[in-house]
Amino acid sequence: MKTSWKEIAEAEKYIFSKMNAEDLSSYKARLLVNPMLRLNLFYQEKVYVLVRFYHRKKLKEAAESIHHRLFNDPVKATFQQNIYQFFKN
Repeated sequence: MKTSWKEIAEAEKYIFSKMNAEDLSSYKARLLVNPMLRLNLFYQEKVYVLVRFYHRKKLKEAAESIHHRLFNDPVKATFQQNIYQFFKN
C-alpha cells in the first residue's frame, strides 16, 4: 500500500509537534489501531534522522575544506598568524 501525501504531511506534523490537541489525540488513536500507520511513522522518523546526519556530515566536510584552504596556503600566512595570536597564552 502506498503512503499518501496527506499521511506524510500528517506524520511530519506529529514528528515536529505541530499538531493541535484535537488532531494529536486523533492521530495517537489511529496509531494504536493501525500497524501500517505506525510502521510508516517509524520509517519517516528514521528518514529525518538520516537526513540530519547527512547534513551534519556535509557541513563538517565544508568546514574542514575551508579550514584546510585557510591554514595550509602560504599566501594566507598573515591571516594564520593573526588567528594564532587569539589562542596564544
